[in-house]
Amino acid sequence: MRVAMVLGSIAVFLTSGCAWKQGPFCAWTREYTNCNYFTMASCRAGLSGDAGYCGANPAYKGPAVR
Repeated sequence: MRVAMVLGSIAVFLTSGCAWKQGPFCAWTREYTNCNYFTMASCRAGLSGDAGYCGANPAYKGPAVR
């Protein structure tokens, strides 16, 4: 039952588009890189306690222009 719930949650996350959105700021540590931050403050808060740093996302292209 738990496996089905976990797999369902992953499927919803991947198909919702959330996994592919990147923000203008990244958090870098030895273990991971997370570029889902839209403010420097949220990036720093996400690092709280982890040794790492926040900076501009070099791959960020900004919002789509219509």
